[in-house]
Order: sequence, then C-alpha cells, then structure tokens
Amino acid sequence: MGNCCVAKITSSKIPSLSSSNLSEESGCGSDSSTGWVSDSCLPLSLRGEGEILQCTNLRSFTFEELKTATRNFQPDSVVGEGGFGLVFKGWIDPQTFAPAKPGTETVIAVKKLNQEGFQGHKEWLNYNAKLSDFGLAKDDPTGDDSFVFTRIIGTYGYAAPEYLAYGRLTTKSDVYSFGVVLLEILTGRRSMDKYRPAAEYNLVEWAQSQLKSKKKVFKILDPQFSGQYSRRGVLMAAKLALRCLSKEASGRPDMHQVISVLEKIRNLNDGS
Repeated sequence: MGNCCVAKITSSKIPSLSSSNLSEESGCGSDSSTGWVSDSCLPLSLRGEGEILQCTNLRSFTFEELKTATRNFQPDSVVGEGGFGLVFKGWIDPQTFAPAKPGTETVIAVKKLNQEGFQGHKEWLNYNAKLSDFGLAKDDPTGDDSFVFTRIIGTYGYAAPEYLAYGRLTTKSDVYSFGVVLLEILTGRRSMDKYRPAAEYNLVEWAQSQLKSKKKVFKILDPQFSGQYSRRGVLMAAKLALRCLSKEASGRPDMHQVISVLEKIRNLNDGS
C-alpha cells in the first residue's frame, strides 16, 4: 500500500517491469505469456529495505490492457476521484489477470492520473514504480535518506500529520494511512464525513479518545458487526489503530509488526 520507487533506470520514460528487463539483469526466466515474474528472480538492486512485498507474482499491465478492462475509461465506469485523478471500475480474469468483458470475472479499480495532479512527477521519470495509488511514501531518488519532500496532494483524511505540515514522506506515512483504514473498518465510518456532527467530522480526531477506553471501544464499533466478533480481537485492533495513528512517526509500528498483530487477531478463537 504505497508509492515505492526503486532501481534507477536510464530511460527518460517509465517502462513496464517486464520479463525481458529482468532476464537481462538477473539471467533468470519468467513467463512471457502472462507477464508474471518470480520474486526469486529479482536482482538485489530491485529490492528495497521497507518494501511491504518483494514483488511476488508482479503483473505489469499495459495501457491498452487497462483501456480494455475499463471499456476505454468510460464515464459510467468512474467509481471515485482523488487528488491524483479518476478511479475507474474494470474487470480482469482471476486466473490470468487478463482484461475481461464488463460485468464478468473479478472487479478491479484502476486510477488514471490527472495531468495536472502528478505527485513528484519529475522525481518519477527515471524510476520503476512497484506499488502505486493510495500510499504516499517513496524512496529518495538521489541518496540514502529515508524520506523525501514534495508538494501536498492526496486524499485528505488519510495523510499523516508530518505530510500535511511539512510535506515529509516516509514508510511510516503509509502506516498512518493504514491506521485510518483500520479505524474505518472498526467503526463503519468514513475518515471525513460532513454529514456527521462537527465533533465527529474527522474520524481520527473523534475516535482516538474512544479507543483509549476499553468500555468506549465497543460503543463505537460498526453496528453491522452485530456482536459477531472476538472482544480480545477488537481490543487488539483498537490498540493497533492507535499505534498506527501516532502523531509522531517514530511511535508507529512498521508494516511487518502490523501484519504480525493482524495474524494474531485472525488466529484468535471465536468468542475470546
């Protein structure tokens, strides 16, 4: 869940991560018919510290494939709009991930960047994007620093405090955004909801005090849970959300720790 850029390339344009690129650099093969590559084939230069996933089964889509999947980006396929552009509904085959006919197979969301809304566009020209869309963090394109500075653009309600205040991005910025999503799941509310009372408009500001109380946590849960949950699991999830939403980036867990907690919650016995 983040904009991660690694492995500088020589072209002035952003190429697709194809099997031919990997074969030339690492000497290993891949399935040219599907565009899938194995994580074991990736050269070390394409692996960065802090990556959530190491490109397991990465699938590179061409622009033409995305046009097919979204019916040429038809207006009636639009499902939303963010700071970077429109998000379209499309369809792909769940087995081959090839574009499928509308209304069939698996539904996906495709973001089409706005020409006037490119975040850090110049910084991306010589980089190969691994993950994109919702997240904000990316590796420093010129040095070993763990953060970059860029102009503010993105989805309000999900951006970390240090990003809004200083334009500073780190992998912990994406952890904060994940915390907001986790909070939305727990409460069944949107991150920003103008139809709520003023005190409840900003979900994070309203819910943080509630999450600190074991009694209040259960009062703000999404009613649709209908009591079908592990009480211990809810408390663990609430504590995790609080950590992810720490105002100080240093107080947030990394995604490896987040995954560890989520796995523990998943493995809890029902009713515990």
